[in-house]
Amino acid sequence: MENIQGLIVKYLNKECSTKEIEQLNLLLRQSEEDRQLFKQIIKTDRLYRSTNLNIDTINDWKKLQQKLSFKKNKKRSLILYASSIAAILLIGFFGLGIFQSRDVLLKIGWEKVYSDNFQKRIVLSDSTEVWLNKNSHLQYPKHFNKDQRLVRLQGEAYFQVKPNPDKPFIVETKKTLTKVLGTSFNIRAYPDEKSESIQVLTGKVKFSDKNQNTVILKHNMAAEYLKDQRNISSINNIDENILAWKTQKFIFSDKSLEQVMISLQKVYAFKYHFANENMKKQQITTKFQSLQMNEIMELLSESLGFTYQIKNNTIHIN
Repeated sequence: MENIQGLIVKYLNKECSTKEIEQLNLLLRQSEEDRQLFKQIIKTDRLYRSTNLNIDTINDWKKLQQKLSFKKNKKRSLILYASSIAAILLIGFFGLGIFQSRDVLLKIGWEKVYSDNFQKRIVLSDSTEVWLNKNSHLQYPKHFNKDQRLVRLQGEAYFQVKPNPDKPFIVETKKTLTKVLGTSFNIRAYPDEKSESIQVLTGKVKFSDKNQNTVILKHNMAAEYLKDQRNISSINNIDENILAWKTQKFIFSDKSLEQVMISLQKVYAFKYHFANENMKKQQITTKFQSLQMNEIMELLSESLGFTYQIKNNTIHIN
């Protein structure tokens, strides 16, 4: 029976046969400590792969393995293995000159920004500008690699991508990938919402899900990924207020009150309730600039002749 170290190396290098995978599972079931160490090794390997760096970790490990004499104690051998892989990673990152001492095993050479209750503007190493909406996360490398410019988003952000035909810019969310060369677009991908969406303001983008369903979008085109249906569909009604969260400017032309409330809800994060269904259909043409939600509601109620109350972050429209 092959030892567990050799099986792990084969597993990481995708060389395990079905029989060897069964053998590895059997060995891991025999020890809770080995299982936890194996999970940590897999996590470390995935973190390495997520950085897209050209470090041949598996081959380096094989060379190191030949020079090491493993102890009979499996726990000590696995600890040595995990430590060695981490060491190989660190050597590789030092050699590339982008080693970051902070959060090494979380994201080596990556930054993570959380906007909390404030919007944030971020300038990436290629001069791409990102405006991050409230309660959003953006992960990005301090320096992009030679092949691509990859960032990861949870929440909503507006991107003005610096053109570079030789190095595509990729935005990864939990469910989708957006690939561009140079353009401006808005992505909304909050984990608690039923869909992820993109709207292109300039240029052209490729919008895909993890199953490789893809649409090509140009200026003033939009699409969304429906999480329950697991597919991408085009959005015909372009939201002219897509950047209102950034600009604080709303423009409504012959829109129903319900459509107005939907647009406002995306920016101000409130709930609403219509006591009278007919009020939903009331049409309005108006503009708002840099107003608080209560100021907007005052103007709407005066224009359309309704009353409202705000309780527990819910607007009740009568």
